[in-house]
Amino acid sequence: MEFKITIRNEEDWKRHFPPAGGDKQWREGYSALEFAKIVTNRAFEKDLANSLKFDNSFHLKSGELYPERLSKFDNNPRGPRHHDLACVAEYHNKEIALCFEAKVNESLDKQLSKYRDSDGKKERVDLMIANFLNGRKYSDKEFGHIYYQIFSAIAGSIAFAAERNIVAGHHILTDFASEI
Repeated sequence: MEFKITIRNEEDWKRHFPPAGGDKQWREGYSALEFAKIVTNRAFEKDLANSLKFDNSFHLKSGELYPERLSKFDNNPRGPRHHDLACVAEYHNKEIALCFEAKVNESLDKQLSKYRDSDGKKERVDLMIANFLNGRKYSDKEFGHIYYQIFSAIAGSIAFAAERNIVAGHHILTDFASEI
């Protein structure tokens, strides 16, 4: 696996792509450091293919790994979605956008039912649901149990795929909507 910047280990990762929260997030047992260890491990690509149950035609595209990647999917003043890693892979000669949110000892923020209580957040959640789930309206029964970071990761992943001109599979969104 290759980055546009040479990253051989977690120290290189931190130097070039420090976590948004700085050193407080770069500690043993926290996702920033632990995820950097996983990604810089030479077995990452093979382990990823195995976990996705992909055959040996899967590979990460050289120079298409973006640690600490921002993906804008709306005009929220808090800013774009922050992925721990976004990358492009190929599988059976088709490009795939993959975005990662790593967690070790951190939460996934609040569930949508609680997240919507704050100013501006209700509107963002309602827009994400309408935009990414075929115009559906928010309801606590359907969506309240979903954690905000999971839902925003989906929106950010779609935005990253669109930026890279990778067609998102409609069935993935339909399957996701039917699961929640």
